[in-house]
Amino acid sequence: MNKVEKYLTLNNDITGFKSPKKKVVLVLTFMQGPEVEEWTKGMLQWIQQIDDHSNTDNVWRIFQRRFYARFTDTQADSMARKELVQLKMRFPDIDSYIADFEQTVRKALYRLGSHEMNQQFLSRLPKDIAEDVMCYPTPITYQEYTQKALASVWSKVLLRNVFGGNRNFGAFTPQQQRPQWNNPHPQSTPQYNSSNAP
Repeated sequence: MNKVEKYLTLNNDITGFKSPKKKVVLVLTFMQGPEVEEWTKGMLQWIQQIDDHSNTDNVWRIFQRRFYARFTDTQADSMARKELVQLKMRFPDIDSYIADFEQTVRKALYRLGSHEMNQQFLSRLPKDIAEDVMCYPTPITYQEYTQKALASVWSKVLLRNVFGGNRNFGAFTPQQQRPQWNNPHPQSTPQYNSSNAP
């Protein structure tokens, strides 16, 4: 159905595709096989009973609802909700986490960018990254949450690469004073200027 909707959107300027009945018949044409044969026959009979006056966008919406009710996995959204609760970012795979999070939110039929989903995104980050995300300025949109999470991970990876190989790299080491060898009268090096130069 997703591909058909893309095709119809692409060809929206073609007169024939503006008719909801023709859109339904186009989809029914692509549906073949013994598993769908009876359903497509029933839908074709229904569409043939609709007169031109009743051929409104509502016909397409009714068909979509019936299609999804018949062919969508009814357990998919509840399984995705369980996945969402278990989904966690594994450092440093922030890109994978964002992609998996967005896909799972859509499968769970939640709204990406809602306050609840922003909080869910934040709660599944490692604590140090979540703290960076919440630093001022506090993010509001989902895009701001992801941008700050990406920046935090990238900076932590960079710092680990710079300092990870040598633990003492960049550490302050105090300079030790040179011993004086217990000489009570240290020799001083003569100081010269223009008036006492040899």
